[in-house]
Amino acid sequence: MRLRAPDPPRSFLSAGLHLGALCGFAFPQPLFDLLGRNAPFFAVRGSTRWDVVVFAVGLVVVPPLFLLAVEALAGLAGRRAATAAHLVLLAALTGLVCLQAIRGIEAEDAVLVAAAGLTGIAAAAAYARARAARVLLSVLAPAPLLFLALFLFASPVSDLVTRSAPAPRLAEVGSRTPVVLVVFDEFPTVSLMDDRQRIDSGSYPNFAALARDS
Repeated sequence: MRLRAPDPPRSFLSAGLHLGALCGFAFPQPLFDLLGRNAPFFAVRGSTRWDVVVFAVGLVVVPPLFLLAVEALAGLAGRRAATAAHLVLLAALTGLVCLQAIRGIEAEDAVLVAAAGLTGIAAAAAYARARAARVLLSVLAPAPLLFLALFLFASPVSDLVTRSAPAPRLAEVGSRTPVVLVVFDEFPTVSLMDDRQRIDSGSYPNFAALARDS
């Protein structure tokens, strides 16, 4: 049986681009934002530059390909089944993006989930009826690539990707001053910092004092 392209996208290329755009906002963007501010997550695990690149590229490429494969399987049952699957996936992705956007609102979890679900359904209905909605997703299709580029080359993680690890070298120290090295394993430094990337002396006065005196 021949695979049928979903309608209204009319082609699996358009369907893939539209799913990729929404997937970019639903999965890579929030994860890139989180991990981009926590580069030690990769450093403490000994990740190489290629580990970081493969992880980031896979996060952008794999989810939309998987969802497109689901549509392809639905297409075996006919065009309507493929269209229905496409709209359901669009509604789910839009709802997930909406849920991330409103998660800071003080409300019951059930209310937030319901609001996100209704938003997803409304977005899917608009996509099916309005050409402008489909054009908007086509315009947003490059967004995941932008998120990927910003993560790899414009975030603190870029140091792991663009710079080689410094070669170890020996140094002779003539001072007899005792040195104490305290290592907090799996303790992210960013948790102690304020919005100026300094130790938050209000919340962590002792760590701030240690930073000033050490």
